[in-house]
Amino acid sequence: MQTVVRLGRAETSVLVAQQGGRELDIEHFQCVEVPSLTFDGSPNRAAGPVLRGLLAEAGDPEEVTVLLPPGASVFRRVEVEMPVRGLVSHAVLEDALDRARREVGRPAEALLTCQPSRTFIDGEPVSGDPVGQRARILRIEMTALSAPIALLGRFETAIGAAGSRLAGVVSAQEAAAAALLPRGEGSAVRVAFGGTVAVHASAGALAAGARVPIGRRHLIHDVAEILHLDPAEAEARLESVLSGRPDEDAERVIQQRLAELSELLVAACAEAGIALEEGQTVLSGLPAAALAHTEFGMARPVPKGAVPGALANDPLLAGAAMLVCEMRGHRDRPSAWLEAPKRMRLLDWLRRNF
Repeated sequence: MQTVVRLGRAETSVLVAQQGGRELDIEHFQCVEVPSLTFDGSPNRAAGPVLRGLLAEAGDPEEVTVLLPPGASVFRRVEVEMPVRGLVSHAVLEDALDRARREVGRPAEALLTCQPSRTFIDGEPVSGDPVGQRARILRIEMTALSAPIALLGRFETAIGAAGSRLAGVVSAQEAAAAALLPRGEGSAVRVAFGGTVAVHASAGALAAGARVPIGRRHLIHDVAEILHLDPAEAEARLESVLSGRPDEDAERVIQQRLAELSELLVAACAEAGIALEEGQTVLSGLPAAALAHTEFGMARPVPKGAVPGALANDPLLAGAAMLVCEMRGHRDRPSAWLEAPKRMRLLDWLRRNF
């Protein structure tokens, strides 16, 4: 049984689940409308007490995994070449992975994942496992996600204040790929409360990721500010427009922000190498047609059955649970690079978890 928690700017969630055949078997799920993150993505003062109450309802688990907010992790791509002059072995692949970790690592950062995205033998792309194939030069393109160790330390402190232990973390990008692309192929976009993440998966693994700091919070704020409404009324007007009900004033405000989101999203995805094919990209957090009249174009909804119904409004939490339950995707053991660290308690935590 795995426990995954999500701290957010609008609400806080706890999920207890395990693998149930091909489905995620949900033992316990609770979400409360209490903010537990600051606007910079760190746990706020309420995080510990809020989580303590939620974890008590979940049976006081000894350890939990945290789903990181979208802005907490940085996506990087690195390329390594290995001379082989014979048959590619598992040892050669491990050496390539170690080299990639050293190249992509930064001082005071934890490397959450570093995985192959594309493989080439003597300049030619290889599909499938290269082990056993003859080669002179093996070239591997790696994708990596890292997060500041100081930020992970603040999450560890919040979990400790809730009476539990931080067992690990899952990035929002990994969770989005696991939840929205169940076949491990294609591109997807998740518009969350505080921001938007875009991912591309290939051969069951995360191959590229991007982020735009615009989310539903900004849509609600715009409607409230321009139409002089309180946040609850603004959110209701937003939901009404997104459901297709006519509302000329609110729709005009929302379309302006969606056009900005689309422009930034297309640019960020182009830079990250994510192909946003019209009609093929999965869109979550907005109706599939919400961006149809922008540069983004028509999208398609989340595949039926990709996420359990109880978690339809929280797909990233579902994706994180699927990852830690080893139902979708695959992950590396994280590593950490430290530059003269002074916080010995944090060092102890890193040794235990990383």
